[in-house]
Amino acid sequence: MTKTKYKIVAIIIALIVVILIPKMTKIIIDNSISSKQIILKENGINLQIVSHDGYFNSTREVSIQIQDANKLLNWTEIDIQAVSDILGLSPEYFSSFDGLSFKGTIKNTNIFPRNFNVNLLFDKLPNNSTYDINKKSILNKLIKALSLNLTLNTDAKITFVSLNDINVNNDNKTVKLLNYNLVIDENNYLTGIKNITVANNDKENDLLFYINNFEYDRNYIDIVTNNDLMKIEKINLESISNGIKIQANDYKANAHTSNINNKVNMSFKNNLKTFVINSDDIDFKMDNFNFDMIFDDINTSTLKKLSNMQHTQYTQEEKEELALKLFTHGLSLSMKLNAENIINNKPYLFKFKAKIIDIDVKISVKKHINDGEFMKYITMSGLMKIDNSLVDLIPFIKDYNTKVVNSISNFDLKYIDEKLYINDKKVN
Repeated sequence: MTKTKYKIVAIIIALIVVILIPKMTKIIIDNSISSKQIILKENGINLQIVSHDGYFNSTREVSIQIQDANKLLNWTEIDIQAVSDILGLSPEYFSSFDGLSFKGTIKNTNIFPRNFNVNLLFDKLPNNSTYDINKKSILNKLIKALSLNLTLNTDAKITFVSLNDINVNNDNKTVKLLNYNLVIDENNYLTGIKNITVANNDKENDLLFYINNFEYDRNYIDIVTNNDLMKIEKINLESISNGIKIQANDYKANAHTSNINNKVNMSFKNNLKTFVINSDDIDFKMDNFNFDMIFDDINTSTLKKLSNMQHTQYTQEEKEELALKLFTHGLSLSMKLNAENIINNKPYLFKFKAKIIDIDVKISVKKHINDGEFMKYITMSGLMKIDNSLVDLIPFIKDYNTKVVNSISNFDLKYIDEKLYINDKKVN
């Protein structure tokens, strides 16, 4: 009987705990949101909880308004002046977003929550906007179709972003964005888009542009330790009325930076499987295009200083002076470019059919003192292989065409003592 009583008491205590956990969790989350509201308010964002429903699972309706866009940008450590310079805008431009607002929901479980699911929709235009959001246009339909989904962890850090599929049509115009998502894991950002389409079906000025299966993987620690990888399965641009079609398949780009013994190595590699242009005047095709650039032995401390200068108030002259120091410390640059089956079947510019282009060059800059005679510290060596059908189209190099193997012209390149040599012949 005593054991039975203990069991009943234990069950009652367990039930009380289970019942109280959601209540206690809700209080903790509400307090956390309140503290975040204060921080956001101080940094230009007004977050309001419109309503709250649920016990074991909570749903909060929210309203978010940008009250001071400049404060928001400063809080996110975005250099307003730098962004303004890049976009050609005045810093005051960002104030035009003041008053822009969104509405949505925040959902979470109140039993040991691990994530918060946020959905946001466009609500109102900025305060000083005279734009009519209600008029019929493709832009307005696009704005109203935007639905942003966020997943936040318990530290309020965003771990996942997605957009609901967009497919809007208006006056023969179409805009599509399918399966957009962004996964964030510490320093790694993985973005994927299944399809982007912009189309104008006007017969007199039609246009079809689309990208299929875009993927961008970014891992960023700092300016000297990072890696970016981008893949695009297909890019297409065509217009029947203008008689043109451009298509690129299987594009890959990789940028990698590493830091070893106070020396930075940077590589930029591009690969395109096929590229085609068809028009009334051009019928161009190219396979397996590769272009790589590799920088070695860049001085780490100078590169970091130069990077930091972009976010501080230095004159252009001071920035250029520091950029020159990258060269005075010495560095090397390797470049490779090659492609196969380069064909143009229409003689608008010139008609040709080439099996291969292959260029491999290395340029070195010796460590030196900046004395105004930069070129004497440069050396270069390389090899260029070009199909004979292209050599005839480049008058400059025809005089140096002394090494031909299987219809491929070989050019040894050398730059030393401020003189350029091609196949051991000095270029005047």
